[in-house]
Amino acid sequence: MEKKLFWLPNVTWCINENDELMIDDFCFSEQMTSLFPELYFLLCKGAEEETLLAHFKQFPKVKLKRFIRKLQDLQLISTGLSNTYQVFDKQAMRFRTESPIAHDFFLKKENVEAYRTAMLNRKPPSEDVRYQLPESRTLPNAFYTRKSVRVFDTQQTVSFEQFCMMLECSRQFQAPTGTQYAYPSAGGLYPIDCYIHVKKDRVATVQEGVYFFDPVKASLNFVSEGKRITRELHHHLNRTIFDTSAFSIYLFYNAQVSMPKYESRAYYYGIYDAGILTGYLNLTAEMAGISSCCIGALRSFAEVRDDFNLTEHQIFLHSMELGLRKELL
Repeated sequence: MEKKLFWLPNVTWCINENDELMIDDFCFSEQMTSLFPELYFLLCKGAEEETLLAHFKQFPKVKLKRFIRKLQDLQLISTGLSNTYQVFDKQAMRFRTESPIAHDFFLKKENVEAYRTAMLNRKPPSEDVRYQLPESRTLPNAFYTRKSVRVFDTQQTVSFEQFCMMLECSRQFQAPTGTQYAYPSAGGLYPIDCYIHVKKDRVATVQEGVYFFDPVKASLNFVSEGKRITRELHHHLNRTIFDTSAFSIYLFYNAQVSMPKYESRAYYYGIYDAGILTGYLNLTAEMAGISSCCIGALRSFAEVRDDFNLTEHQIFLHSMELGLRKELL
């Protein structure tokens, strides 16, 4: 069955003063303008290629096919779900601030620190303090010692016991009330798939490669050798983190699990499910003596997607780099 093609929500188009079709930053010939806005409206609803060819039967068939392929290659239209970048890309354009920040502001370390300090000490909406909460220090020590680590100890190996303890929070277990997980999930569906890329000789008894963590059986299922997963996957400032980490965790939202129940809301629920699981993994890793660093964005996950053997319904959400902190040894 032929899949429907959809116009991606972050993609804009217009016809410029030269009667050329502009789709985002890509320019197409004047001939293509005759397809718009009809083609746009059809793709917003979703349409199969054969349907488009039949609808625009007056347009040269070969040219239209090539145009459709080009739009797919440029990731302007797609048959699958949008990734998070495509969903949220244009949101910053709608954000308005009284004091715009220059694009190169965050390239200087002192600016980053000053901004962080200011944001952490932002004023509350009310200065009317009614209650002052005492500090109890009753939480597990991991809550107080956890911090992001950007350079790990490459001379030490993560023990298998530490590795297993870190993953304990994400496995399924049997409780008096039935099947349960340590962290909550919308509808109890747990649509987040966890993959782990282990570096060579960095986790005791675990061979190099990409593994799927099966939370039901608490097993590591081998997926691939992960040869394409290199430092080039990361933006420049994050490459040292990858170079020194012992293993990486990649979290994916599996739409096939929760979208039949929650429809469009399922994607949003999946994002905060991943956030909750990330918090648990950070803390259990700390309790196991493993440090971590969350990576907000990868340079191009599409280049390594095949190393994970994913379905079209699995969307990359988040990654973490983990290893041993030098000063804790």
